[in-house]
Amino acid sequence: MTVPNVERLLVQHLLGDSELTAVIGENRVSTELPANAALPRVRVSLIGGTVLVRTWLYNVRLGIEAWGATKDDAWDAIAAAIASVEEGLEGALVEDGVVTAADQATGIVWSPDPETGTARYLTTVSLTVHPNTGANYGS
Repeated sequence: MTVPNVERLLVQHLLGDSELTAVIGENRVSTELPANAALPRVRVSLIGGTVLVRTWLYNVRLGIEAWGATKDDAWDAIAAAIASVEEGLEGALVEDGVVTAADQATGIVWSPDPETGTARYLTTVSLTVHPNTGANYGS
């Protein structure tokens, strides 16, 4: 079994969340921040994690950054991203894995982008995942 790609898993989840998309717009979640990216925007970054059960259960930390043209726009984006993780990801069966727990791991931090001064909030989320064996869970 391989480790699920949790960055891709989270990006795909956030891209599919209609409440987040209503706040930030379509296709504005990624693992990179393109030059001159349209705002508001969310970036997901793998920070690290722990192997709870070798080859099976992983607890992974991911950073979520939300940028906005204003501080309020950035706040709305980070709040919607956190809600999406906490309310819609736990128990999800996804291509690469199964999410058994999804929580906000740290509080929200105000941290304007150091290079541009653009409004930005940061937080960390924790996902516990295991590989998707293809089994039909819940039946």
